Amino acid sequence: MKKLNYLNLIFFIAIFFVILITSLAQPLVILDEMWNYNISKNIAEGLVPYKDISMITTPFFSMLTALFLKFVSNEIIVTRIINAFMLMFILYFIYKCMQNIKVSEPISHLVIICLTFITRTLFTSNYNILLTLIGIIIIYLELRNRENIDFDFAREFFIGFFVGLAICTKQTIGILLFVGMFICNFIHIKKGIKLFLKRLATKCLGALLPVLILLIYLILNNCLYEFYDYCFLGINTFNNSESYIDFFNNTPIIFAKVLAIVCPIILIITLIDIIYKLVNKKECSNLVILLIYSIILLVGIYPIADYNHFITFMHPCFILIAYYIYFVISKFLKESKLIDILFIVVTVLITGILMYIGICLYFNKGNTYNINHYRGIHISDSICKDIVEVDKFLLNNDAIILDSEAVMYMIPIDRYHKNYDMLNIGNFGSSGEEGIIEDLKTKKGYILILNDKYKPNWQVPTNIINCVKNNMNKVGTVAVYDIYKW
Repeated sequence: MKKLNYLNLIFFIAIFFVILITSLAQPLVILDEMWNYNISKNIAEGLVPYKDISMITTPFFSMLTALFLKFVSNEIIVTRIINAFMLMFILYFIYKCMQNIKVSEPISHLVIICLTFITRTLFTSNYNILLTLIGIIIIYLELRNRENIDFDFAREFFIGFFVGLAICTKQTIGILLFVGMFICNFIHIKKGIKLFLKRLATKCLGALLPVLILLIYLILNNCLYEFYDYCFLGINTFNNSESYIDFFNNTPIIFAKVLAIVCPIILIITLIDIIYKLVNKKECSNLVILLIYSIILLVGIYPIADYNHFITFMHPCFILIAYYIYFVISKFLKESKLIDILFIVVTVLITGILMYIGICLYFNKGNTYNINHYRGIHISDSICKDIVEVDKFLLNNDAIILDSEAVMYMIPIDRYHKNYDMLNIGNFGSSGEEGIIEDLKTKKGYILILNDKYKPNWQVPTNIINCVKNNMNKVGTVAVYDIYKW
């Protein structure tokens, strides 16, 4: 057993370095990576979420990241290292879940290798990665808890506690996970209504703790209404979406298309299997837990069903895929030491190849520049030139950039404009685009908007851009932007 534990430790350390090296090899990502980093950076520098910072999700991820930025280094590369750890722990707890439902070691490791190949593309840190990690931990705790006859306060409490952390990470999916926790608690009702209620009350107590701490923080910082405005009222103004079918049709990545088909199919197979087992009075609590939480996390891809959202939230489905693969294989093949040895050799070869590819990518991806907060990250020469040129203008003038990429220029000069540095539909609270237009009328400085020969991000509110073009005077250009003034 000790030998096996040591091998697993080495295995997951290798997995971590594969993910980390691949992450560090990737160039600067202008949108999600910078938006999430900028929020955490500003929290680390003393700004208060919602009151000083526009954000539409609960703040646990941003606050957690802010601690590392404050006490380690306020550089974007730190978030990539954090992300590598989160992805590694996601894979580790998936492995633990597979072990809990009796999937063999070779199949479990093979699934982890496949997932490593897929998840290494998720190199930018964001709240969805943390939410998936929390979701997988909840699944693991539920699986361990399903056969627990005696009441275990700590185990029940921590299931609820992690659900509470999920609510504090992304309120919509967190609330759904709370519903999932409530439904899964019915697994224990056959052991008596008193024990059922005791377990449920303990879980609810655990979930309440992080939520209560968040509410106290919001009240003490006098931003409870702003939180409600951005995270709940403002959601009604969000009308951007990409359907699951659009994602399937538009993604050029073959394995993503395959998984987009496989994941719904495996959920349907699981549902049929559960019905069959219930009819035949067979144990299926493990499948019920996996099905409920897998469906809830897959909902996380809504309303923007793109590659990153799908690959992030499809992770629990792989536990079910592993379960049924092992079920089929065990019918035809018997486990042997030869298979285990062969697997170890293949694992070493694959991880070695992936690390080699990652190292080659890092040293051949492009240049790194000594730009504030971007140190150690590959940046193209053209982007670096634009940053230098635009920031020179911003440092000498009072100006706001009306573009989704505004954050890229504001981060190096340590400036932040609430509502403007992440100019996306649905990010402005209940006042919406009309509120931004009215606020622009009070601005006396320059307004920068993307030149017409460049295509803006699809989430940029065109009403605001058109208002500037129609009512302000163009007075010049800088890099990719036209300069306007009243």
